[in-house]
Amino acid sequence: MSILKHTPLAVWLLCWIAGFVTYFVSLSEGFVPACIPFFDGCTSISRTGRYGYSYFIFKALMMPAAVVIVLYWTMTFSWLKAQGERSSVSLFLILIFGVIAGLFLILYTTFLGSEGDVYRLMRRFGTIIFFLFSYLGHCLLAVRCYKLFGINRCVGWKLGLCLLVTVQLIIFAFSKQIVVDHDSLENVIEWQSAYILTFLPVLTWLLWNKTGFHIEIKTARADEP
Repeated sequence: MSILKHTPLAVWLLCWIAGFVTYFVSLSEGFVPACIPFFDGCTSISRTGRYGYSYFIFKALMMPAAVVIVLYWTMTFSWLKAQGERSSVSLFLILIFGVIAGLFLILYTTFLGSEGDVYRLMRRFGTIIFFLFSYLGHCLLAVRCYKLFGINRCVGWKLGLCLLVTVQLIIFAFSKQIVVDHDSLENVIEWQSAYILTFLPVLTWLLWNKTGFHIEIKTARADEP
């Protein structure tokens, strides 16, 4: 099952491609303005996948991405155990944070584009839980990797990027008090933090390769114990 070892790469590619493709499709159809959303904040991620053809493209990419995210965190749980992680609490929390993040991404994607206050609440709730639990899972994973492997290039990048997202979330929380045009600032933080959080699995993938992590599926005959 060598293909499973590339699950983190699938998370990264599906999420990044979904963001880029839906933005440019929405731009071509006139639903979003022309800008560099990572720095200008002219539109939110949600708006790029809400109308026209991008509505279908976004769902077609993000639904499997959410499923792969759940698989990624489940495999990360097994990998940490194989590396000798002794903290059962940390293992449990990493698994729970990751699985919940993936499930709420499914919730958000399902109701994206639906009209009405209830659907808007569901989307907002799904977005908040996905970002928060992804952030918590990655931060805890980075700390446990530091405990297991010390500081190397991958672990250092994990810790640094988690710290960067922490700063972004603090700025996001106080954006209304920091600037007048807080919507643009919030959009910038949303784009940047989303792309950071969905890139972090690539660093996990590199650590998997360094430690020789692989998946095996074994079968036994029905008459074997």
